Amino acid sequence: MKVDGDIEAGPAAFQGIKLPLDGKIGVFLPPKLQLSRQLLIEWVAQARQNIRPWSVFCATGRFKAPASAQRLPRRVVKNVEYFQSNYLLVFGGLFLYCLITSPLLLLAFMAQLGLFYWIYTRNQERSYSGS
Repeated sequence: MKVDGDIEAGPAAFQGIKLPLDGKIGVFLPPKLQLSRQLLIEWVAQARQNIRPWSVFCATGRFKAPASAQRLPRRVVKNVEYFQSNYLLVFGGLFLYCLITSPLLLLAFMAQLGLFYWIYTRNQERSYSGS
């Protein structure tokens, strides 16, 4: 079996192809999913209102196995929907605990945030200079 040919990998290979957002990678979400500050504030306020009582959330007496395996996915989805704010608080608390108890993890997280910010500002400079 003979396999040969030319592979074009340069810019000429992509002529005529329109990339989403004109090839700009700095926008991580599609336009319809971009979050505004006001939308984020409203979402946080809604999540705070939906915090369920911790006595209900931690009531181990109510833990039971589902009647059948078919009911398990529906039950998990309903539980996550009902206690979503509580799960977010637990996740946030565990995240903060991990950051506080592991200084190296805290440094790695800060380095990652700094790198994301640096990439973001470089991309903004390019978009302003290219326009």
